[in-house]
Amino acid sequence: MCGRCACTRGPRGVARACAYRNRSDVVVEPSWVLSSDKGYWPSYNVCPQTYTPVLISGGHSHVVKCGCTDSDRVLQSMKWGLVPSWHKGEPDKFSTLLNNCRSETMLQKPSFRGAISKGQRCVVLADGFYEWETAKPGKQPYFITFADDASSKETVKLSTDNDDFDDDTKKSPFKGRLLTMAGYFDIWRPANGDGDAHFTYTIITVESQKPFSDIHHRMPAILDGDDAISQWLDYEKTPIEKAVEFIHPVDCLKWYPVSTAVNNSRNKSPDCVKEIDPSKPVKKKLPASQPSLFKWMSKSKSPSEKKSHDLSSDDVGMPPTKKEKQ
Repeated sequence: MCGRCACTRGPRGVARACAYRNRSDVVVEPSWVLSSDKGYWPSYNVCPQTYTPVLISGGHSHVVKCGCTDSDRVLQSMKWGLVPSWHKGEPDKFSTLLNNCRSETMLQKPSFRGAISKGQRCVVLADGFYEWETAKPGKQPYFITFADDASSKETVKLSTDNDDFDDDTKKSPFKGRLLTMAGYFDIWRPANGDGDAHFTYTIITVESQKPFSDIHHRMPAILDGDDAISQWLDYEKTPIEKAVEFIHPVDCLKWYPVSTAVNNSRNKSPDCVKEIDPSKPVKKKLPASQPSLFKWMSKSKSPSEKKSHDLSSDDVGMPPTKKEKQ
């Protein structure tokens, strides 16, 4: 599945990393389409119900209305967790969390039928995603991204000049390709016609293969290369029957263990993506809000009792619940 990811580059850096060759064979960067929804904020720990950047075709009607008629693809901030357009009531009252959709059943599910029929396909962007290995005790988290040598299918060489980047992108430890995950988006509008449209998306998942299946039995559907991205987004020329040929497991990824700090979705620090050695004990930090109280408790306890107050990996949170992953 995919229930947590990281996207640490600012809007300018995201656009630069998504540079592509358009139909006139000119290298361009996709424009950002402004919507009534909340904007995107970079984060090392992105969870569902958060706004993140996605790529969509420039042919969609709401994009054309914005005046982006000369763009093959555009960037837009959308909320992770699809709300079907047919939902009656406020979007935040939709009870089912559609963070992911299984590739095997997506064409039959009523929740995705509207988005699929309208060609509302998107590419979800991130530096990488997190997954928890459950085969061993402790649920070790891993960070997964494109492998260092996975640029063979890249058609546009990314610039390493940071002078034109925003501050968030300059601080980001990631400089290569953004991970490109296939998804669907939908647009919920108020029944009475008053109010703003609500843009949400879901990430398509597939059965994983070795060696990634040692960590988890499912993974996001990765679009590896600009041709796959172009055909997935071009709903006018590529019917869904053809587009689904790009939905399959890939072997262009790398992963490494990270701290259980990522278990707590409120932790947005760079520590979330830092590689660790699981065999070495991690020194726990005292909670910043209660140092005095903790010291007082420590002084009042015997050595054996003090040991019982040591922070364990569970104190920093838990991996995503089954409901959150879906």
